[in-house]
Amino acid sequence: MLHSLSEIQLSENNLADTVPDFIANFRNLTLLKLDNCQLNGTFPQTVLQLPTLRDLDLSFNSFLQGTLPEFAVGASLQRLVLRFTNFSGQLPKSIGNLRQMQRIKLMNCSFDGPILSSVRKMNQLEYVDLSYNNFSGLVPSFSTAKNLICLRLSNNMLTGTLSSTKWSNLTNLIDLDMSVNSLQGGIPMEMFSLPSLTVLHLFQNKFNGTLRELPNMPSSTLRNLDLSNNYLEGSISNSLFGFKALGTLELSYNNFTRLEKPSPHTSNLNILDISSNKFCGEIPKTIGNLIPLVFLNLSNNALSGPIPSSIGNLRMLETLDLSHNDLNGTIPAQISNLNFLALLDLSYNKLTGTIQLKTFDSSDYIGNPGLCGPPLTRSLKCSPAPSETVSLEARKASNATVLGWQFILLIGLGFFTGVTFVTTTLMFWKKGSKWHDELVNKLVSTLAGVDTSEYRHIHLKEGCPDMSRCPHMHV
Repeated sequence: MLHSLSEIQLSENNLADTVPDFIANFRNLTLLKLDNCQLNGTFPQTVLQLPTLRDLDLSFNSFLQGTLPEFAVGASLQRLVLRFTNFSGQLPKSIGNLRQMQRIKLMNCSFDGPILSSVRKMNQLEYVDLSYNNFSGLVPSFSTAKNLICLRLSNNMLTGTLSSTKWSNLTNLIDLDMSVNSLQGGIPMEMFSLPSLTVLHLFQNKFNGTLRELPNMPSSTLRNLDLSNNYLEGSISNSLFGFKALGTLELSYNNFTRLEKPSPHTSNLNILDISSNKFCGEIPKTIGNLIPLVFLNLSNNALSGPIPSSIGNLRMLETLDLSHNDLNGTIPAQISNLNFLALLDLSYNKLTGTIQLKTFDSSDYIGNPGLCGPPLTRSLKCSPAPSETVSLEARKASNATVLGWQFILLIGLGFFTGVTFVTTTLMFWKKGSKWHDELVNKLVSTLAGVDTSEYRHIHLKEGCPDMSRCPHMHV
């Protein structure tokens, strides 16, 4: 009775044992699912060679070892899933005999060697994931796999160009990931014309050339484009901003020198990272047209001029990094409109003036000697604008003049009142006349700064007949 068994499904059981050889005796077995069972030891190759087996899933058994055997012509295997196991070795030359293969998932294993060109015979392929292994050599042609939906070859040691595949044939391709390899040459522009492509990841390779000849594809389904960490140069084509479905654009760590102005209201970008390039000149004011942006990174370039106030239009922005450029001028007040801003870095520019957003860390502003105010801790007073400085000095001078005359008038009035009172009183006190004269002399000496000792023999008398003999004081 067991010999007629066609399916074994024991997924997610804690078997914690080796796979017995007798499973190969089930001559009618079509499906074997032992994923996430804590299996160990070496998997029997004879099970993989069962002529009736169509679906094998051993994934998430990290201690399970094994190699792929030679496959006979006419093998029935359609789905092979070994992800997150310790399978190793090279792909067998006979892998091309798996003509019915639709899904092969070998990611996070220890396979090495080349991806053999015989895979072109597997023209029923829909899903290929060989990422996170040690595959090397050239990328084989997948031109015949017209049903291919997903192709992931990332995190290997692949070299050469991508010219072997006629990409325009893969009209059903949705996900293409060849990142973290050593691929070189130009990026085939026909990739951008694929009608179903949603994800294109080619980052951390050695691709060069430009993106000038990008097709104008406003109806493109491309949502996630990552070409960072390559050697691309020239301009970033405005056509990219015309991909209406594009939500993530990662072009950092390249040699781009020019950013074409984004067309108004054509983009649905949420993430734009063009940091660590060779951009120079001013930030286009039309950057403010990218209304849905949540993440904007323009750091580590040679951008100059002011921060455009149009950045204040990006009301959804959560991260803004403009650090390590040559930006100057003041921080636009419109940045205060960014209510969702959680990360801000304006460090190492030539910005001046008062900091409006004081809730961020001082490290977000360092390297701008002209910036002042909290959260910077250095004792730098904010200087007012030149017109304000002139006005302030004029007000100070005017106030000082008014206060000076007011003081002089008050002193003079007090002196006159006091002298008049004393003089009037003492005029009727003969015995006090001498004391009166001396008091007047002392008051004059004190207020006018004149030494009256030489005039002590002169007595002010009522109705002095000879005015030529009366002393004159010049103020």
